Amino acid sequence: RRCLFSFETFRSLIISFSFSISISISISTRTYTVVFGRILFFPPFTNVLRILRALRFASVLGYTIDIGTKQAAFDLRETLSKISAERIREEFIKLLCGKDAVKILREYFPVICVFLPALSPMKGFAQNTPWHNSNVWEHTLRVLDAIPPMPPFRLAALFHDAGKPSVYSEDEKGVGHFYGHGKASVSIAEEALTALKTDNKLKNHVLT
Repeated sequence: RRCLFSFETFRSLIISFSFSISISISISTRTYTVVFGRILFFPPFTNVLRILRALRFASVLGYTIDIGTKQAAFDLRETLSKISAERIREEFIKLLCGKDAVKILREYFPVICVFLPALSPMKGFAQNTPWHNSNVWEHTLRVLDAIPPMPPFRLAALFHDAGKPSVYSEDEKGVGHFYGHGKASVSIAEEALTALKTDNKLKNHVLT
């Protein structure tokens, strides 16, 4: 099988064939090894952006992240706050448009919330309405999964109900309502996209 990689940061690509396929990729002083679609990082992360890059690879290429690397991503997730917004944005948008984006967003939610804290209230937030049978975050993931993998559409789907937790109310029958959640969601999306230093063209596409 022909393997083609176009990642600009790859210093070398070595492919060896036996009864299986093993791919080792050297990036600076780090080696990434993929065996049967698993991503392993040795030694533990030194450039913390690679936490997010690992998630991007898994989303775009469909790889499963090795359990040791997964644990390191969770343990070191707060260090992502030291990375520039521009670099976070570039990795995250690629992740968001990957074929396994929903899987990664669900599984690595605490990591994503380090740089998108506005998403945090959505997880587990019950809607208590006959029109929705899932919480706000799971509903958002279902919508995102049905949206074409293009940045404006995926970002809009990600934030379309972000304002629901902040405007929630219940009527006398205990049915949940979210009056004004559209406006609240736009405000949250604008703040998040601004924090990620998203260009005005993309931001306007998402917000309108």
